[in-house]
Amino acid sequence: RNEGNLKLVATCVAMGLYPNVAWKAKENYHHESENKDKRALTTPDGHRANTGWDSLNHQSVPGPQDFITYFERLGSRGTLVLQDTTITGPLPLLLACNTLKSTSAGGYTVLEADQVLEVKCTTSAAGLLTKLHAALQAA
Repeated sequence: RNEGNLKLVATCVAMGLYPNVAWKAKENYHHESENKDKRALTTPDGHRANTGWDSLNHQSVPGPQDFITYFERLGSRGTLVLQDTTITGPLPLLLACNTLKSTSAGGYTVLEADQVLEVKCTTSAAGLLTKLHAALQAA
């Protein structure tokens, strides 16, 4: 029934791969220059990473609200290589995390997943996501 719904399939894959997640390295948001790797990613444990050269997402550059989930990471020093990657938004990661905290800040709410990922959203959206997360954890 949902085999043609690629967004749903990608969401399920991302939820299944959590906590194997990375996001665009923060220094790339503001200082895009010729000698910076615009594909550089950061993992929750602070390591720098890139997608594997044979990955479908090797040439893709995630935006500031995008994350990359991965099946395997290779290497232990310097830059890691992420294999079998899927670009996703924050929603599946917020729903798949173990702990979800919310903090009000200046007219919006910050949702913090597992003390690693932070996502800004409206207060009403945060309330709905928190309830949905609790229901999924209870199931």
